[in-house]
Amino acid sequence: MAGLALGLPIVTTRGFLTDPVWDTCGAVVLAPASSPPAFVHAVEAVLRDADERRRLRTQAAKLYAERLALERTIEILRAADG
Repeated sequence: MAGLALGLPIVTTRGFLTDPVWDTCGAVVLAPASSPPAFVHAVEAVLRDADERRRLRTQAAKLYAERLALERTIEILRAADG
């Protein structure tokens, strides 16, 4: 989450708990966890593409602010408490 908060371009692997977030946010590049070569390829592709890095930075900061920031988490918990 720190990388998202800082607006860093993120390359990560798919995971059971995170896929629902990553699949809809457009803030990360996903690679299969079972394929280190695919992960390396994804990292290299992001490093070569300045426009993609800018897009990922923007989306990462947006995702963090909208879904993961402490202020947002508190709002969600208060709303659920009702």
